[in-house]
Amino acid sequence: MQGPSGVRFTVAARSDQLAACVDLVSGEYWNLNVPRERLDRAHVGSTAHIVGELDGVVVATIRAVSDGAKHAWLGDVAVASPLRGQGVGGALLRLMLDHPAVRDTTVDVRTLDAMKFYERFGFRTVARVDGKSAMVRPRH
Repeated sequence: MQGPSGVRFTVAARSDQLAACVDLVSGEYWNLNVPRERLDRAHVGSTAHIVGELDGVVVATIRAVSDGAKHAWLGDVAVASPLRGQGVGGALLRLMLDHPAVRDTTVDVRTLDAMKFYERFGFRTVARVDGKSAMVRPRH
């Protein structure tokens, strides 16, 4: 599926993309001090995982763990810095919110710095946890 700035999205991450997804998120603040092996397991164990590629290089990723009926949790939402602000993150999140494992659930995410981004998609801050905003998007 074609997205903004020439990014192509894969709605079910392929096994050959997982290492690059982990590379993209491993240096982010929420993964500091998380061992690589643990990040690998988290990605493999996700219920839904969408990847964005540009010219065959992974440049965006989002994953979710969901019970498929009531609740889903987003994690490791990232866009490569040169593509931020070009609509890639919004397209990525819209795809995830419409994913069959996520679309009919209440969706949670924690963030330190992207509250305004998530608010555009109906998320609201409900608490502060470990210095981050715990945000929820009610079931639609």
